[in-house]
Amino acid sequence: MQKFATVRWKQEGDLMWRYAFRACRPADKDTPQGVFERHRLKGAKEQGFSEVLSTLDLHHPPCKDLTANQAFYALGMLAYNILVTLKLLDLPDEAQAWRLHTIIRYLLTVPVTVSTHARYEVARICIPAGWLRWWRLFIDQWVPKRKPGRPVAEIAATG
Repeated sequence: MQKFATVRWKQEGDLMWRYAFRACRPADKDTPQGVFERHRLKGAKEQGFSEVLSTLDLHHPPCKDLTANQAFYALGMLAYNILVTLKLLDLPDEAQAWRLHTIIRYLLTVPVTVSTHARYEVARICIPAGWLRWWRLFIDQWVPKRKPGRPVAEIAATG
């Protein structure tokens, strides 16, 4: 005997009811509501994988070598983790719902001009005026500052 969980709903503006059903396993002792909640969770997990694969363009491994492909996916997941960490720790509350594509578009694909001046490479980042404050705080927090004067070698004191 096969069990099915069914649900019926009507969205605003719809004339007809919508129906969905899900086949249950024989060992399932969950309520129909629990079956659908698990099914929605599965869809959310698949959407998360889709975001990683499509946004970072990881759905085509670069070569036939298994070790190289493992390194490729490891670097992709490192990039994903860094972007998610950036979002959670540094972006304002209104940007917490952003997907990876939006973070990449607003924060990583900004125009930059690089020039050489007095034997130093200078990068000028062209950012939108609304994000200027965030970028200044981010740079102040994460980019190390050089102290004035010549660097001094620190000598460890022996006790």
